[in-house]
Formats: sequence, structure tokens, C-alpha cells
Amino acid sequence: MSELLDIYLQENGKGGHEDLGFQVHGLTADRVFDSYYFALAVEPLDTIEAVRECLAQYLEQWGRSIERMGDGEARILPIDLSDQYTGCLSVIEDGQSLSLEYGISMTEGWAISVNKPEQHFCGVRDFRVDTPEPLVVDKTFFLRSLFQCSKRLRGL
Repeated sequence: MSELLDIYLQENGKGGHEDLGFQVHGLTADRVFDSYYFALAVEPLDTIEAVRECLAQYLEQWGRSIERMGDGEARILPIDLSDQYTGCLSVIEDGQSLSLEYGISMTEGWAISVNKPEQHFCGVRDFRVDTPEPLVVDKTFFLRSLFQCSKRLRGL
């Protein structure tokens, strides 16, 4: 597998709905979320490139947080920001490996600060797993794939 993560933003004319693609190969199906709250974070909105840049910076914040993790530490990384819930990727470090699970929190998307999400990475208390079993991956491989998604969003 060349890439672990597939995170992308597509123009579809639906105003920030059903345009944010997300998949962790071996863990989740290809899912489609709304970029609406990412678009709100860059208002006044000029272009989809501004939303892509916001999402790229958001993913880089995930990466920096994971880089600082120690053995046994966990992060809950919000990605599906909805009016009713938040879809999240759970990441737990075990040596040089990461255990990944996908699930939801009942925190509404508007409560997540897209520009400063770090406060949510350790503060989600009601995460419920929605995948049958964790996916264990090499930490370096995960980070490389995450930062590659960020570059692709920028067209690099």
C-alpha cells in the first residue's frame, strides 16, 4: 500500500456539503463529509483553494500533535464536523506503532475550532468506536501519509 490516508476536497457546487473525502485504507470505507465548517473558518471565502489550505493546515496540526505523542498517549482527531456529531479518528501510540480506530463523538461540529483544534485532541470524552477492530500502523508511515495529504491539498 503506497498511501494509508486519502483526504481530499472536491468542488461539487453544493456549498460545502458532501465534498470532503476521507479514507483510512484497511480501516474505513471511502467516506464523504461536509467541508462547511472549514469554509466558515476562512470567511470571507474567496476560493476552494482557501478551504483546501485551511484543511491542509488542519491536517498538519494533527501531525504535529501525533509527533509529540508518547507511548500510551491517545489523540481523538475530529474530521467529520456535523451539526449533530463529530466523526473522529482515534490514534493511540504503542512504541513506534499507532493503533487507529474511527468513531463518533456527540460534540457538534460548530464547537470544534478548526483554526485551533488542539484543544479537542485530548478533550473528547464521549468517543464511541464505529470500526470492528483497530488498524495498527507504523507511526512514521502514518505521518508521512498524513503530510502527503496536506501537500496534495495544496497542489504540491
